Amino acid sequence: MVILGIPSIGGYMSYLTSISVTQSISIENGVTQLQKSQEILERRMAEVEGFTRQLAVNQELNVLMNESENETNVYGIWKTMRNVLTFGQTNDFLQNYYIYLANYNLILTPGSTYRPEHYYSNFNYKGLSLQDWRKEVLETTHRSEIKPLSDFVSRGMQPSVITYMQSLPLDSFNDSSPAVAVVIIDEKNISSLLSDLTERYGGWVHISDAKGN
Repeated sequence: MVILGIPSIGGYMSYLTSISVTQSISIENGVTQLQKSQEILERRMAEVEGFTRQLAVNQELNVLMNESENETNVYGIWKTMRNVLTFGQTNDFLQNYYIYLANYNLILTPGSTYRPEHYYSNFNYKGLSLQDWRKEVLETTHRSEIKPLSDFVSRGMQPSVITYMQSLPLDSFNDSSPAVAVVIIDEKNISSLLSDLTERYGGWVHISDAKGN
């Protein structure tokens, strides 16, 4: 019995070793995939930040930001809208964005212009009133700020989104600024970058900023 038991013990140990090696390789592959997903996500967010920097040096937009409140530069507004249309074509994080011009009290999107109250009637955060939205988003100075994941209403649809906000010009230090660029990023676009990881290895992914939001 002892002699017969030795091969059995040896086979069992080999089996345990094989499981351990397989688990180690699986964990290593998972970590590698997670790092790659993180790099892609960070690159996409860097492109969003780069987009706001491009806006900051856009000549037509700078002209509009510095015009007096009693002027109405219709051609300048049209030209600015035309020039920003191409920014979102290579990054799905830039499919939904707008620029708020304080002096015009006007929101510019790639396809339309809105008064804030009209924009809010079509696109708004659930539970955030028009007055609070104006105060927190449009009338506050932002420096590469991110509004955490929020329920959003977009013409009847209800995606969850994170929001990137940057005041213009970039060196705005007062309580308000001439303009603000707002990028609304659908959670699905973020999840798609991580889908291979979660589908293959299971579990979930938590994304937070330096403040834990």
